[in-house]
Amino acid sequence: MVNPNAFRKAVLTRLSNMRTEVFSRQVSAIEDAPNLRILSPSAWRSPLKHDAIPTSGDLALLQKLEEVGSSVKRVQSLIEEQHSQASETAD
Repeated sequence: MVNPNAFRKAVLTRLSNMRTEVFSRQVSAIEDAPNLRILSPSAWRSPLKHDAIPTSGDLALLQKLEEVGSSVKRVQSLIEEQHSQASETAD
């Protein structure tokens, strides 16, 4: 890997974008819920409890994103360690 910092930045940017997408879907689902309540009078008496709770798929995706982020940090530190060892042996 030529530039580990650029790689890390690219991966973290992608992870951030994916998190934003998941969050946007959750907000969209919550915003759509009032429209459902207008159509269903029984929903007025019983608010939807799952509106604010992310789905298990979203939670799994977020967990995987965190794992990828951790892996990227480990790879970056290994690469930096390898570069520092290589420069020490060159000196």
